[in-house]
Amino acid sequence: MTAGGIQGNATDALLDILQHHMIPHDFKWVDDVIIFRSPVCSFINVDGMPKFTYGFDLDSVLRSLCALEFLGT
Repeated sequence: MTAGGIQGNATDALLDILQHHMIPHDFKWVDDVIIFRSPVCSFINVDGMPKFTYGFDLDSVLRSLCALEFLGT
């Protein structure tokens, strides 16, 4: 939690919304929001290359915020 203020309160609300939408590992540092993404599953494809799957992507983050019209959508 922040000490307060208009930016701090809005950022705290944003982090609560992301957590509600099952977007974990989100943090804030001063006036930045940081979202870490790590694989939830990995496998080797037929070409022998590692492939990773993730629980969320940028589109799912933006969709979770769309109803708030943070991004003017």
